[in-house]
Amino acid sequence: AIDLRHDADTRPILTRIESTLRAGFASAGGPLPSTPPLDLFLIFAGANIVATTASTNPKLTGVFTAETNNSEGAITGIRQAKKVGKVHLVGYDTSDPIVAALAAGKMDGDVVEYPRREGELGVKFAVDLGNGKSVPRNQGVPFVIATPKNVNSPLVKQYIYSTHC
Repeated sequence: AIDLRHDADTRPILTRIESTLRAGFASAGGPLPSTPPLDLFLIFAGANIVATTASTNPKLTGVFTAETNNSEGAITGIRQAKKVGKVHLVGYDTSDPIVAALAAGKMDGDVVEYPRREGELGVKFAVDLGNGKSVPRNQGVPFVIATPKNVNSPLVKQYIYSTHC
């Protein structure tokens, strides 16, 4: 893997994320079983890095991005390198360009959080704390994996936050 991470505080967490993603991509029962095993994998990469790496390294088979700006940059980089369909892209979080890329088959998947539930829990826990109640230390919220096949489904659509009201 090419390590594009620079923050020493988050490096151990990101290494675990990358290891889990590699295992998922590479296993027959992983979240994207049609994706080939990885020879070279980028994590946290923008357009220039992805375009350059994809153009100069034929072993690049997958890119995972962990936030919206990197996902949008990777979409652009893969397109600029003319590697759409050859370099697989899985992102985290959504935006209008990410949803459009999924619908067009330019991304293989995207982890989509449930922002409404995050907001509900945040307000509930703030009120609980304000009223002297305790709240659970660790919380999780639901998420879905959006793919080109399900991005327009009612289930996935309820998870995608709208930037237009």
